[in-house]
Amino acid sequence: MITLKQLRCFVTVVKTGGFLQASIQLNLTQPTVTKSISNLEEYLGVALFDKPLTHRKKRLVNLTEIGEYLYIQAMDILQKADNLEQTVVDYQQLIGGKLRL
Repeated sequence: MITLKQLRCFVTVVKTGGFLQASIQLNLTQPTVTKSISNLEEYLGVALFDKPLTHRKKRLVNLTEIGEYLYIQAMDILQKADNLEQTVVDYQQLIGGKLRL
């Protein structure tokens, strides 16, 4: 099963351009982010990032074609999840919902 944590890690890696930068932003260890992405790729059975032929420092990650598609879908899913959470918080704080007398 795909988790929101995996999708957040994936989107953050893409947005920040690297696994280390994503780990800092997410307040996770770099191995945790790497493992999350690896588990996502394994579950889906596809590579999401083009693997560089040589190791270059400060090289931004490159998405595969399916990685680009997943990125767009993941952004949409995470936005909807955030909206859902906000709706529940608003409801709990009586900002939204129906008042019955």
